[in-house]
Amino acid sequence: MERIGVHFDSSDAVVATLAGEIHDRYRRAGGKRTRLTADFLIGAHAVVKANRLATKDDGFFREQFRKLVVIRPVVR
Repeated sequence: MERIGVHFDSSDAVVATLAGEIHDRYRRAGGKRTRLTADFLIGAHAVVKANRLATKDDGFFREQFRKLVVIRPVVR
């Protein structure tokens, strides 16, 4: 992974706090309980550590993580 420029970065309290805040906002706005906690942790991690995320679930991440650059991969 290092050869192609990918590195791993662990989450921290800042990421967890942001994930919790966004999850709370989502639920208060009527968001479904079917969303996994991991979705919020992934989005928050991307906001804090990378500022971008490649995902097929681009609608959810664009709506919930407005500061995040969301990239939808092209599937051929």
